[in-house]
Amino acid sequence: KEWIKAELELKKAIKDSPNTEWLYSSLLYVFNSQSKDTEAIDFGRKALSIFPNSNPIKESLSLSLSIQCSKLLSTQETLVQALELCKESYELTQSEVSTIWYGTVLKQNKYFQKSIEVLEEGKSKFPTNDQIQNNLAYCYFEYGMEFLNRKQFIEAEKYLSSAYSILEKDFILYQLAVAYREQKKYTLALELLEKGQIKFPENKFIMETYPYTRFLRFKEMLITELPPFNNIKSEISKTISLLDKKKNFRNQYYYQNIIVKGINHISDVKYHEDTYQKLIQLFPN
Repeated sequence: KEWIKAELELKKAIKDSPNTEWLYSSLLYVFNSQSKDTEAIDFGRKALSIFPNSNPIKESLSLSLSIQCSKLLSTQETLVQALELCKESYELTQSEVSTIWYGTVLKQNKYFQKSIEVLEEGKSKFPTNDQIQNNLAYCYFEYGMEFLNRKQFIEAEKYLSSAYSILEKDFILYQLAVAYREQKKYTLALELLEKGQIKFPENKFIMETYPYTRFLRFKEMLITELPPFNNIKSEISKTISLLDKKKNFRNQYYYQNIIVKGINHISDVKYHEDTYQKLIQLFPN
């Protein structure tokens, strides 16, 4: 009731004193406080046409536009309208709120480059705002995934790496490792996955892709390695140390293949027998 009363009094005051700037910004504040978004936007635009250099009016109108924009993000059909409102809001005042919403709606409309530009500027301007940082990371991630899905792995690596440098999440680490792996940057992928195993021990995708990535690197090794096969022997030893004694050896498919293919490739009877004895010690049954 107090807001309604304030609204009526301010409308009367503006009618009596139409050139008093603070009355307009005050009425805008009252509209925003009552969540009267449409009235606030219409009135704010009118007020700004009368006082084009008024920062209080710009700030209040910018907030009204951002609030209305946020309400239009729930459906695909209203994303374009939301973008128009957020753009208008951002151009009035590049505040924390307008930066967050404009960057978000740009991303949702898949204008990734512009979203990154806006959010990077916001990150520099508001370095302690975690929401801007997180939104930027998610924008880098989604842009990276666009490239990954199109098998453009160099670009995918670039944006996924930027995402992970801001926000160290397990799903970002995993996809970055995939981008490395698809470019045959196996060592980088494995180093990242090893960090992921420590940091995110519950993530099954990280755990499961690690043996597969080691196997892919080993296949490359079989093609390029020359006698006396020291790197292959080293990889077999490392693989034996990674075997899980609680699981059946045959169920550890990629590790089993590294060991068996490596032994066959080396074709050394004594090395074969020594390796077999090590496996018997681990899996006596």
